[in-house]
Amino acid sequence: MRTLTVILVVLGVTGTDGFSQSWMPVIPNRAVYSICVDPQDPLTLYAGNVARTIFKSTDGGTVWEERAVGTQGGSSLIEYIGVHPTKSNIVFAGGQGMSGLDRSTDGGATWNTVLDTPDGFRFEIGGTGAVTFDPNHPDTMYALRFTYGEVYRSTDAGATWSKLSTLPDIESTDNMRAITVCPDSSNLVMVSGRRCNIYRSTDYGVTWTVGKALTTYRDTDVGNFAWSPSTPGVVYATTQMSLFYNTTNAGLFKSSDYGVTWSRIALVDTSTYAIAINPTKGADELFIGGCQPTYPFDNGTIRGDSMVFRSNGIDTLFEQFSDVPWTENESGIVGYNVYGFAISRINGIPTLFMASNGGVFRSTYITSVEVDETIAPSPTLQIVGQTFTVPEWMKGACQYIIVNACGMELQRGTCTSGQRVHVSQAQSVLQYVVVTNGTDVTRGIIFPG
Repeated sequence: MRTLTVILVVLGVTGTDGFSQSWMPVIPNRAVYSICVDPQDPLTLYAGNVARTIFKSTDGGTVWEERAVGTQGGSSLIEYIGVHPTKSNIVFAGGQGMSGLDRSTDGGATWNTVLDTPDGFRFEIGGTGAVTFDPNHPDTMYALRFTYGEVYRSTDAGATWSKLSTLPDIESTDNMRAITVCPDSSNLVMVSGRRCNIYRSTDYGVTWTVGKALTTYRDTDVGNFAWSPSTPGVVYATTQMSLFYNTTNAGLFKSSDYGVTWSRIALVDTSTYAIAINPTKGADELFIGGCQPTYPFDNGTIRGDSMVFRSNGIDTLFEQFSDVPWTENESGIVGYNVYGFAISRINGIPTLFMASNGGVFRSTYITSVEVDETIAPSPTLQIVGQTFTVPEWMKGACQYIIVNACGMELQRGTCTSGQRVHVSQAQSVLQYVVVTNGTDVTRGIIFPG
């Protein structure tokens, strides 16, 4: 195990609205294909490299430890890495060139393969959005096999898996990249990938219907889904094009009816992949990463290379903040694709981490939209129906406040660690904030059971 220490250099970048944006390289000179933050600890992050290698930081991204997922080596790309929503010791890793989905129960120190194929064929996870947790039942997980349109499910925090279903209308060239569970309706699961077909299931992924493809041409993939944390039913999808002559066959798509109908709302001529949402007062602040494919026939003209976008409070209006101090990675590539984002709160400041071919970069002061600190959600407590459980690590008495989606206070009181707090008023979406020792704050969303 090696430790990577990075000296941070602050570079000022000014957006079109005059709001200062700073980027700092925290893992330079290494290709990073995925990144995540521990939902229980904003200072703990993981990032996926090549050759079955990951990085882990426990101090908010200043010092990183290099670790192996199994036996280090080969040409694998760890395109998915994730932490269980309520059990910080459980970490998952998978990707291209991997033999399946690997699981660690000791924070990434040791690993076991928990999802593979008994017939010996390669089982690959096709991207940052190809594994997902049920927001209402954290031990329930879904995973997509990159090929064959196969959907797998685990109900024991990823320890064991079973094949749940096979998507209909799958072609041999279809690669599945994105799966998501609706935050307020766990029975609704969506999948997509090559050809941008939207597969919807309303019975927890057992059966599927195929909706209209998002794009006209067949060369484009849906890379990731992201649900709005402030508006029920709103979900976004990024699309990555492959052929340079289909220059308008990508962009950012949005659905306001739980994925039934979609419209392209921005970045029409841009190949997009990574997405993250920072919930702010009255709006969702979106971050979008460009991703140009590496196919030899793309002619180098597909827009998306080294591009990063931020919405300024309105999801159809984006500004670039692509003045990133890109670094050359171990393969000699500078900048290039943005593969993933992770949003955390470092010393109370919203902080954006970005994984790319040129390394991991950290940006503070990520928003120019007014943030309402009492309702900004971060899914950190276990949700059970219309109750939430105060985690054991919150010592002593805590104060909790329940607010509705508009920020109106509905309920407050005191609680202790391990106590389950019942919400007395039924609402479609509720949010809570828990304060302990006067300073430590934990937030999340409560959905009716």
